Amino acid sequence: MPQLSYGQEMDAAFAGMKADSRFDEVESFCAQEAIDFGVGVVKSDANPATEVRLPNITQIVLTDNAGTFTAGDVGVTVNGTVVTETFATDKATTMTNLAASIQALDTVKTAVYNNGAHTITIVAANDVNLVVSTDVTAVTGSMTFAAPVGTCADTFRGIALHTHQDNRTMPVLGSSVFGATGYEAGAAVNVLRKGVAWVVVADAVALDAAVYLIPGATTNAQFTDETTSPNILVPTAKFRSSTSGAGIAKVEINIP
Repeated sequence: MPQLSYGQEMDAAFAGMKADSRFDEVESFCAQEAIDFGVGVVKSDANPATEVRLPNITQIVLTDNAGTFTAGDVGVTVNGTVVTETFATDKATTMTNLAASIQALDTVKTAVYNNGAHTITIVAANDVNLVVSTDVTAVTGSMTFAAPVGTCADTFRGIALHTHQDNRTMPVLGSSVFGATGYEAGAAVNVLRKGVAWVVVADAVALDAAVYLIPGATTNAQFTDETTSPNILVPTAKFRSSTSGAGIAKVEINIP
């Protein structure tokens, strides 16, 4: 007997696959960096109209415990570069000097010390993912740092859809258009702006829950329904399936 009807839903297969055959909207952007299939992408700082990248930690706040600092060195490691400041005059002067030394790094746009709040606020340079740690082991006094608190101010562009690999090479890059699991830097990325697609999730997610991105993720499992900072809300998006742990789930988005 011939099949007389067809469902809109397609079986789950892999990250970046469209989840159904309804109307969708796909836009093409250039990959600023290597981008896996089925991840969320954001606009780049350098070329916001044409390029996308993975979401970054764009600001980190260091807060000390308002303790004393009377001698010794205080250190901060920013994206692998160690910045050390030796005590000078008083705590406020030393911490102001430390912030100035951090701001001098190529990976940092600004770093400002607030004496009243006992904080150093570090803002990343364009398209930099901030990674910061602290060291007060050489300090004389009672000052300590709380764990660095990161936030993300990136603008969500959409979901990187799967594209079948081929053997073409890019004239400028001289390399394959696609990597093993995604787009190479410089490739044209198919970005789903409206519709439903399968994405990689970092943990269990609930049906109809709001969707968040995990900035600075070291793997492609960057979608979650966890609201914990520095996760950023994906506007006009919902999970359309649930999982009991890490895996793939359906996300519906409607990005203008």
